[in-house]
Amino acid sequence: MEKATVLFDKIRKGYPIEVEVVCEILPCILSDFFSASDILTKVIGEFLSPNQPHKKDMAGMVFQVFTQACSEHQLPLLQDWVVHSLNNFTQNVPTVSAVWCLCCFFICASDNPWLKAIFPHVQSRIRQCEFEDRELLCIAATSFYNQLNSDQQEIFLQSFEEICGDQKHPFSSPFSEIISCV
Repeated sequence: MEKATVLFDKIRKGYPIEVEVVCEILPCILSDFFSASDILTKVIGEFLSPNQPHKKDMAGMVFQVFTQACSEHQLPLLQDWVVHSLNNFTQNVPTVSAVWCLCCFFICASDNPWLKAIFPHVQSRIRQCEFEDRELLCIAATSFYNQLNSDQQEIFLQSFEEICGDQKHPFSSPFSEIISCV
């Protein structure tokens, strides 16, 4: 994993074409040596890093790692991780980034093939928070929520209620829309 860190550094500091290539092949390389649960924290940490200039490419890597984890029957682990990390997605980042990141994660951790099919479109909508993006977030969140067990659903709702309680205009936020949808 220490040697793989060099490739993650290349993602942060490389030229766009280098980043695209590394992000495409790195999940395959890592999956040859590690289980998805072992690389999950590293990949997600890099994706959420405020110093990551290539978030769109990293989102593709997250999608591949989550897909690998699902093929290893680790979907419950992914769902649990996402549910317990919801507050991390929304703190210290602009709402636009939080909406996009959450939408990506909900789709990546979904078992809905139709939702997974629109991932490239969602991936391309980075730095946008228009009506379409808010609708996609609600659809992805609702689909994700419906896959959870009752304890996870309760944590999911509590997390968004806390997020909305901390905001200046909680009723106009995309996060309050998630609560309304679920």
